Amino acid sequence: MKQKICFLVSLAILFAGNTIFCQSADSTLRKKTFTNLTEAKKDPLTVYRLNLSSLPIDSFPIDLSKFKNLEYLCLNNDHLEFIPREIGELQNLKVLQLSGDDFKTLPEELSKLKNLEEIHLNFDPKMDLNKSVSVLSRLPKLMSLHLEGDGIKSLPTNFGSLVNLQNLYLNNNKLKEIPLEIKGMKNLKYLDLRDNNIPSFKFNEYKPFGLKIKF
Repeated sequence: MKQKICFLVSLAILFAGNTIFCQSADSTLRKKTFTNLTEAKKDPLTVYRLNLSSLPIDSFPIDLSKFKNLEYLCLNNDHLEFIPREIGELQNLKVLQLSGDDFKTLPEELSKLKNLEEIHLNFDPKMDLNKSVSVLSRLPKLMSLHLEGDGIKSLPTNFGSLVNLQNLYLNNNKLKEIPLEIKGMKNLKYLDLRDNNIPSFKFNEYKPFGLKIKF
């Protein structure tokens, strides 16, 4: 009987040890950023962070749907003329970077990313912001939106539909006024309007709204 108890205790310790090891390995994988597509394809379910920036255009399309656990995806400076539609299948995605590309519209499938918290759309001069907002407004957890260097002169009238935004980056654009479209965005906590054509005294108008404006 004593031997049986000792065996069971040893077995429990062994399983406990394995559990700790698995958690540790998972934690390590979540921090690792894959930059080599060939390596990432070997076991796509273990890839949580994928950086495919500055790849030759002939490297696309890539079947992103295999990376089910992806939380971070960077497709910067790939000069993509369209965003892969299978991106909508990445249900665990939290951060998406699409800066420096040549697409005109975001695919409707992108609105399926219910866990997306942050998206970078910097230096995308061909992007139709009005149509993009109609897609982004359906992302329930989107808190941070980067629109730096997009040549924006004004915000579309539907911009206020981004009701969950907390951080908005509009720096390095061509705005001449503080956009009225953001006044109804009650959750906005941080607004970056640096490097626009807005006179400095205009910023005083927004003090009552409690917005933190970074100069």
